[in-house]
Amino acid sequence: MSKLIKNMLNKLSPHVKLQYSQIRGNFAQRQNKAIKLTEKLYEDILPKFKKGTATIQDVQDSVDKVVGKKVKILVRKNDDSDFDGGSDIFYSKFTGAITKTTLDINSIKNKIRVEELPTIMHEFLHVADQLLHPKYLARNQKMANFGLYTNKYNRFYDSFLYNIEMPEGKKDKAYILRQVRNRTHNFLRRMSTEDKIDYLQDARYCLLSEHYAYQMQAKIAKRLNKKHIPIDKRDLIKENKNFMFQEKIDLLKQMAFDIIKKERQKWAKSQ
Repeated sequence: MSKLIKNMLNKLSPHVKLQYSQIRGNFAQRQNKAIKLTEKLYEDILPKFKKGTATIQDVQDSVDKVVGKKVKILVRKNDDSDFDGGSDIFYSKFTGAITKTTLDINSIKNKIRVEELPTIMHEFLHVADQLLHPKYLARNQKMANFGLYTNKYNRFYDSFLYNIEMPEGKKDKAYILRQVRNRTHNFLRRMSTEDKIDYLQDARYCLLSEHYAYQMQAKIAKRLNKKHIPIDKRDLIKENKNFMFQEKIDLLKQMAFDIIKKERQKWAKSQ
C-alpha cells in the first residue's frame, strides 16, 4: 500500500470528526469526554419525554444541539419490535470516505418510549467514542475500503469475542481465554502483519466501546429507576463481567504487542 493511499484513508471528513481542541488528551481523558457528551445528551433529551414518549425529531434536535450540526449524525427509526438499538457508518461510493454515522432507535409509529433511553445512551456512546477517538474511525474507514470487514470477520467477532460467556470462576475464565486466543490465531493465520494488527486493534476497540456502553446503559437505567420512571429491569444488570470484556481486551492487546515485538526482532536480525 502506498504512503499516499494510506494518508488518504486515514483522513476523516469534517462531517465525522470534532475539532482537535475537543479531542486532545490521552485515552482516559478522551473517553471521559465521550461519557460526558453522552450524559449531556441524556440531560437534554429527558425533559422531552412528555407522557412517557418522545419523537425521532426530538432526539435528532438534542443530538444536533450537544454535538453540533456540522457533525453528521442521523437519527433513524426502526419499527421492528425485535430491534433494540444500533448505530451505523455510511461511506461515499465515490471516495470511500465516511460521510456520516447513525443512531438507530426502536420506535412505534414515530414514538420513542422512555424505556428506550438506556439503550439510546448505550448506542450514542458508541457514536461519541468514534468522535473522541478518531484514529479508530480512521482505521474503520481504511478496513472498509480494503474489504477487511468480511462475513468471516463478523462471524468470528460475534461468536468468540462479543458473546456472553458467564464464567463461574478462574478456571472457566482461563479456559475461555485459551479458546479465544486459539480462535483468534486461526482467524489471523496467513494474513499480513498489517492486517493482523488492524483486525486485533479493531476488535479491541469494539470491545472497549461495548465495555463503556454497557456501563452507561446500567447507569442511565439506575438514574431513571430512582426517578420512578419506567425502565426495562434488565438494563440494570451489569453485563460486563458476563461478556468478559476486560479480559478479552487485555488478551487482544497482548497478542498485538507480541506480533509487533516479533516483527521488530525479525527486522533487527536482518540489519
